Amino acid sequence: MGIREWFSKKVERKDLGNMQATFRSLILDMGDGTSIPDSYHGRTKEGYEQNSYVFKCINARAKSVSLVDSMVLDLKGQEHGEKHPLVKLLHRPNPGQSQTEFISMIEFHLALMGNAYILPVHTKVKGLTQLHIIRPDYVTYTPSGNIFDPVQSWTIGGTGTGMIQLDPQDLIHIRALPGTDPVYGSSPLAAAGMAVAQQNAAKAWNNAMLSNSGKPSIAVLTPAELTQDQFRQAQARLESGFAGKRNAGKTMVLDAGKTVQPIGFSPTDMDWRSGMTISAKEIAIAFEVPPEKIGDSANKTYSNMQEANREFASGFVRPELDLIWSVISRYCVPFYDDVSEVTFDAAMIPGIKADETNLMNSLSGNYFLTINEKRAALGYGPVTGGDVLMQPMGLISLAEAQALPPEIGQPPEEEDEAP
Repeated sequence: MGIREWFSKKVERKDLGNMQATFRSLILDMGDGTSIPDSYHGRTKEGYEQNSYVFKCINARAKSVSLVDSMVLDLKGQEHGEKHPLVKLLHRPNPGQSQTEFISMIEFHLALMGNAYILPVHTKVKGLTQLHIIRPDYVTYTPSGNIFDPVQSWTIGGTGTGMIQLDPQDLIHIRALPGTDPVYGSSPLAAAGMAVAQQNAAKAWNNAMLSNSGKPSIAVLTPAELTQDQFRQAQARLESGFAGKRNAGKTMVLDAGKTVQPIGFSPTDMDWRSGMTISAKEIAIAFEVPPEKIGDSANKTYSNMQEANREFASGFVRPELDLIWSVISRYCVPFYDDVSEVTFDAAMIPGIKADETNLMNSLSGNYFLTINEKRAALGYGPVTGGDVLMQPMGLISLAEAQALPPEIGQPPEEEDEAP
């Protein structure tokens, strides 16, 4: 059964024309210039597509979390094989996406909007069969008035089949830490919105300067007041004959007593580069990405890339994977009697392997922890028979070393040899 058929049979369809208009207005909103827009379209265009630092930050986050494989554990904590239906589902959540693409898109939505939505598809025979990602700007909620369970229902638009209303448990919602709204998460792009807008404005200002051959603006003074037609003609002549990078260096000839007054740059006008440096740092801070990973050498924090990768892995990637897979696990586990948890392979996190190697070497020589305690420290599940202390055969206690076996006794004293 496809997703369209599931929609037609699973949920109730309602004609909500006013909400469709609301979705359209949100998609077309382009902000007021002081920050980036709140809409999905505006944030994608002005944030992700037009700002190289945001582009790099979001890609670094998405690639890092999507490269780590999921793990489906049985009731004893052992990993299920590839033939298990939930393992197959997570490896291919829907016909159009692999697990890597699926998790990458979830992280993209979390970074862009602070929310990610997954629509599960069920059948009576096979149960849970597909997981589809829904764009955050297509999803709204009806408040319940209950602070402990604030969602009465979800509404999905933009599917081409009208509005679709779902019960709270029929949609998987992954969110960043919430802001002023009790349900929606707050995205890092929103926190960096003013810095992104400032950097985009600085780039536009610099581009305008380059288009004018790096020359300051000028004022053309006339001895008498011009009519509207004369003003438009004079302005058109200047723009077509002397403005822009193609006309750089041309000699300007003015008639009728006109003179040119250069307008110089103030120190504030020329300080756009330092402003871009500051805004780049704010963007990296908001996205929890070390400046080294986005090529920002001006705000370099760590002594080398290895330290930056280690901090990024432990400070962002691992907690983000915990967030994503814990929510997916909470929804999927009740549908399988032989599954205890859906988690991830922490050993695959880029940048954390060096720390894990050091930790593993440290634990291997540790004799006061059980095997399962050592496995837990490395992020692995317990194994059967691993709750006992293991000691090497060459180790004995100090008391045993001081006490000689009774059957051996003390050695006889040697007699002094005669001279």
